[in-house]
Amino acid sequence: MLRKLVLVWVIAAGSVGGFSAAAQPAHAGESVKVQFQVLVQNGSGWRVCGTYPDQSEARRNALRLWQEGNRVLIQEVEIGRKK
Repeated sequence: MLRKLVLVWVIAAGSVGGFSAAAQPAHAGESVKVQFQVLVQNGSGWRVCGTYPDQSEARRNALRLWQEGNRVLIQEVEIGRKK
């Protein structure tokens, strides 16, 4: 049980770290908001179960879904960045 819990936190931290806003600095005057999406594996794909403004809320929901037997992932999403 403890091994699985540690694995979920490592996966969650790695997925958030991989999409870090610090990796791509925003231009001056450009406001970028970061939100966190909780994804659950659905067959061969992933579906969004919720979007949260705070990483701790996303982790709490991901942990609950994982304890129910789902495969979960947390993804960081930037809002407001122009491409």
